[in-house]
Amino acid sequence: MNIKEASIETGVSCQMIRFYEKKGIISPKRNPKNNYRNYTFNDLYIIVLTKQYNNLGMDLETISNFLKDTHSSKAYENIDNFIIEMEKQIKLINSRIEFAKDTRRIFKFINDKNKIDIIKRNKMYFIPKTKLPLEKYSQLFVVEGYGRAVNRIKLEKLNSIKIPIDRGLLLDIKPFNEKIYYEEYSNIIIFRNFINIPNFESVTMNDIKNFENTVDFNGYKIIDDIFLFLVSKINNEKNSYSIVCIEAIVKKV
Repeated sequence: MNIKEASIETGVSCQMIRFYEKKGIISPKRNPKNNYRNYTFNDLYIIVLTKQYNNLGMDLETISNFLKDTHSSKAYENIDNFIIEMEKQIKLINSRIEFAKDTRRIFKFINDKNKIDIIKRNKMYFIPKTKLPLEKYSQLFVVEGYGRAVNRIKLEKLNSIKIPIDRGLLLDIKPFNEKIYYEEYSNIIIFRNFINIPNFESVTMNDIKNFENTVDFNGYKIIDDIFLFLVSKINNEKNSYSIVCIEAIVKKV
């Protein structure tokens, strides 16, 4: 069987098959008449097996050594790392799905005249910006994409004259990097209110007090931190304003 036939049989490109040979994974015999490579069914099985192992996160050098009955522990480690990475990706995808659902929910409620939303969360994590190098903060927020940029007001600072800002990321999954500092909130009720203001920086303690009154009026009490984040910036011929979400951890009273 020539290389084109082997490629068709296995679904692996001719170039990759040659690369497998270069790595010593397969050693097809040569046709004595024309010196062309002659691939056997055994070669085909090894090509397919190599492709499968490679798809499981094993590098070609490890596969080559493993097929020579050496470094089986390295092969185990490769696959173990692959599983860990895939599980991380599943968590990230699920987090992005939940983030998308939450954003869809926000868009629904900002069109509601009441502009009030109440949700329950099992877990929530806050990473203060001051606890992260700027490049890592950007990576978490922009590259990995599973955080919402927020301003936080600690509960004990609700009586401040000026709005006390603690910038950071709000996540619904625990940071994968165990060295990253975070604060955890568990089994919480979130009360949300959406306000229209000139710009995000113009939120005042008076807005927060109005929010607190709205929470009280609806039969809840703020029992933990408050978070603010920008939902949208409207800018057209008639209007120019920011839609800001104010949310707090509350309990029913």
